[in-house]
Amino acid sequence: MVTSPKGRLYQLNITSETSLLKPQIDKELLHTSADETGFPLLDLCETANYFLLKIDLPGVEKEDVSIKLCDNIAAIEGVKKERVEEDKFDFICMERTFGYFKRMIRFPLPINPPAAKAKYENGVLTVVIPKIQEKRKKEIEVKIEGGAK
Repeated sequence: MVTSPKGRLYQLNITSETSLLKPQIDKELLHTSADETGFPLLDLCETANYFLLKIDLPGVEKEDVSIKLCDNIAAIEGVKKERVEEDKFDFICMERTFGYFKRMIRFPLPINPPAAKAKYENGVLTVVIPKIQEKRKKEIEVKIEGGAK
């Protein structure tokens, strides 16, 4: 995966040895389901060993957020509660949103859910999700028997 300067996620596909690398937006990585909301906004990064999610959750209490990891999918859901004191006013403009939210992320490589860690600080949820390090297959030469000497 490669991140462009504007933060869009790209997957590089190699079609042949002589072809050039062509970026394509990976629509499957940040897919949207019917019950999913556009809030909260998030960044997804990766290193050789883990994926890093940074999710902006201003005005959301830590207790109102849940993170569930299963297979190669992360589900972040919760609720942003409206403050009671705001009922005292007649609003001229109200752009902030409240209510239920859900985001789902499909990772391109196997993840290790039991080793994941999350931290919530200053309205930003940071989740570190380790990758499963796949064992490299060892190349073995097979001797050919028989035939003429």
